[in-house]
Amino acid sequence: MQSSTLQFTAGQLATTRALRKFCEVHGHAEGWLQRLDAVLHAMEAQDAPGLAGVLAPFTGGGMGSIEWFPQSSSTTEDDGYVEVLWNALYGHWREQMRPHWPAKRA
Repeated sequence: MQSSTLQFTAGQLATTRALRKFCEVHGHAEGWLQRLDAVLHAMEAQDAPGLAGVLAPFTGGGMGSIEWFPQSSSTTEDDGYVEVLWNALYGHWREQMRPHWPAKRA
């Protein structure tokens, strides 16, 4: 369900910030980080219609559709651990943001 009147929760904002930080620390592409920055900006501005537009690139495919494998960023992490964290965080974020996704075209 897509709605331009929904407000963003503190949890949605916190998860988006955590996802952005995780992606930066673990070496995601600059373009991806810029897209997440646009999502954060729209949320912080309470711009629901604008958010739908910047979320569009994230709505396809689902889990496993992103050709990125985060690399460990410290000696306390291994690649398997980081991959599980990525899948959990990204999946949780997608579920939280689903109400704000743009309406699908027929």
